[in-house]
Amino acid sequence: MDNGTKMGMNVKTWFMALGIGILLAVFIGLGINTFYEKPEVNNCNHNPIEVDESQCDYLDQPVPVKEQEIKTYCWTQREFTEEGETTKIVTEDPKYTECLEKNQEERENYSRNLFLILLVLGIIFIIIGVFISDVVAVSGGLMFGGIINIIHGIVRYWFQMSNYLRLGVIGVGLIVLIGIAFWKLRD
Repeated sequence: MDNGTKMGMNVKTWFMALGIGILLAVFIGLGINTFYEKPEVNNCNHNPIEVDESQCDYLDQPVPVKEQEIKTYCWTQREFTEEGETTKIVTEDPKYTECLEKNQEERENYSRNLFLILLVLGIIFIIIGVFISDVVAVSGGLMFGGIINIIHGIVRYWFQMSNYLRLGVIGVGLIVLIGIAFWKLRD
């Protein structure tokens, strides 16, 4: 074969691998969405409750950041009716806060589980791709699809990870991919 034919085969192989990888990632994403549905977000009604001023730690002023978790913030709410203007002191309904916290916890659990599922599937497809060396396009596509799924999982869980976990996950992934490249993909 001349160089032009080899190059054409190389380009075809790369595009085939790219297509297989992208479709694999989309297939896994759709499969997860089909069998592991996102948690439903509860509609938390925001109806402040009226309180006595003595129950408030802060009234109509910003709460210092370090005290937001433990203090009761209240504000003056004005209502305009035909009879005139009335004001009352209100604070968040504890049920509203509980609802928001429950929604947040469910989303965080879902993101963590999705991260773990995508990480495991990504690793499996990378390993399969490494050991299928007969067809370069399939091997490359499986590895590429595995990498995309791992990245997808990391991105989904990124904001719940600590900096140490982020560093560890990215570092281990980088070391593993470099190791695989040296071990199996040398010319």
